[in-house]
Amino acid sequence: MGVVFIGVGTIFRRAVAAVVAMARVVRAHPGRLWVSAGVIALFFAIPAGLFASNIVDAGGALNLSAPARYLTQPKDDYYGTPTIVFPRESYDPASDFCVTFEFIGLTPSDSRITLGVLVGITHHGLSDLARRITPKYQNVSLWITSYSGLSSINIPISVSDLEHRPAQSVCGTGQVPARDLDQRAAFRTNLGVFVLGQARAFPQDWYQLDDSVTVRAGQFQDGTALPSSLLVMSRDQDMTVKVHLDDSAQEYSPLSHQLMFTVRRPLLIVTYTYWIAAMPFVLLIVLLGMKYVIKRRAVPEVYEIAFGVAATLVAILPLRTVLVPSTLPDLTRLDLCFSIGITFLVAGSILWVVVWGPAESTGPAGGPDDRDPAGLTAPRELIQPTEPAAP
Repeated sequence: MGVVFIGVGTIFRRAVAAVVAMARVVRAHPGRLWVSAGVIALFFAIPAGLFASNIVDAGGALNLSAPARYLTQPKDDYYGTPTIVFPRESYDPASDFCVTFEFIGLTPSDSRITLGVLVGITHHGLSDLARRITPKYQNVSLWITSYSGLSSINIPISVSDLEHRPAQSVCGTGQVPARDLDQRAAFRTNLGVFVLGQARAFPQDWYQLDDSVTVRAGQFQDGTALPSSLLVMSRDQDMTVKVHLDDSAQEYSPLSHQLMFTVRRPLLIVTYTYWIAAMPFVLLIVLLGMKYVIKRRAVPEVYEIAFGVAATLVAILPLRTVLVPSTLPDLTRLDLCFSIGITFLVAGSILWVVVWGPAESTGPAGGPDDRDPAGLTAPRELIQPTEPAAP
């Protein structure tokens, strides 16, 4: 353990000495500082601007007002535990229909999500069905109305399907198992819904649905609204879903419910993506720093810099293929991070070798000046004497 502390202390002292020496060179050559600023501005203007634009454009997600909850992750290749959006309290009005939305998957390229829709009828709704359904209204319909300007979705449900239900739905009686909702549904279908989203913000991309859900008598939107419950569950293991819950304190109507949820990638996946993407750059920077700065070796040759940058570029290509799903757009936030890393390596190489490289100069005795790897004057006591060549 003591050897480790000694080694870390030695590296730290050498790093501080290198920084101090660099500061002396900067003060001695202010013109190089202005040249460096120009090179940095030239190289970073476009990628940094696109990166900033990507961050600004991806900030449109609405914050879900409390109460809100994350859906549980799927278990055993089946849906997670259903989350009850309404009713949330036992004293809420009884429901005639049990409406369940299943989050199945996401297509980022066109901001479309796939939802499974289950509709079941409760014991209370069965007794009201004959009274509410007249010869004019032989069907009920599920209306999904968008708050984002998208077209409304109308799903007709035949009364005969409700009458020949496999079993009465049990929603509204507390926590409901996912299999009970699935097995007791009188009607089921899959639905593709467009949502608002920012796929180019990958891996911090988000997708949001903000709709209202109403069950009505008949097939038209002017039909009588019928009391219903609303539940949401997820089968997607790659995304997290946070759903807004109806707040009984706000006296939400049992006839219409807000279906609002946000889909994002888990924080662990986001961190992993950035961490793996940074590996080639970190490796190259650490190796160069250890060899040419900390250990005070000679300034690297141009071919060494070119080889290191080229190796990093080659490593990025398979990383991009592995980390970025093929369904995403061509220029994501991760691509912009790659471009900024490449720009940093190229600009840094030019500054290191061309601008701040060692210049021909003479020391006090008229011989070559002692310099450290970055063209910085090194104390003579740190210069290792060379053995004379054997005759």
